[in-house]
Amino acid sequence: MVSLIAATGWEGTHAQVQQAGTIAWGSTNTSLPAIAGKVINTGLGLLGLVFLGFALYAGFKWMTARGDSKAVDEAKQTIKNNIIGLIIIMSAYALTNFVMSQFGSITGAGGDDGGGAAGGAGGAAGQTQGDVPVPGGQNAV
Repeated sequence: MVSLIAATGWEGTHAQVQQAGTIAWGSTNTSLPAIAGKVINTGLGLLGLVFLGFALYAGFKWMTARGDSKAVDEAKQTIKNNIIGLIIIMSAYALTNFVMSQFGSITGAGGDDGGGAAGGAGGAAGQTQGDVPVPGGQNAV
């Protein structure tokens, strides 16, 4: 980081950080509800990947049990726990999506324009009107 600042100066480094923020979040003026929605949705998506890993592990464990009833029962218990975890993750996602959309509509940060958790924060905001694409990327109001 020091060499980056020394090589380009503070202004150049600041511009690079702003550009990275624009690439990652879509805009340098992203609202707090939009950032929170993206972080929460990303975390819940990673939890879904963890679920997939545990499901593959349980399936592998079951297939390699070779008739051992104790190992099969352990694999079934793991699968049952995975299903319960998936239900919890999906419920958390639905609740988060609802709360963030309500929070976004209260603060005026969004609505149904671009989708996403914070009401307008997800995807390419301004290129859709509800579920219908708008030609030229303009919002039809």
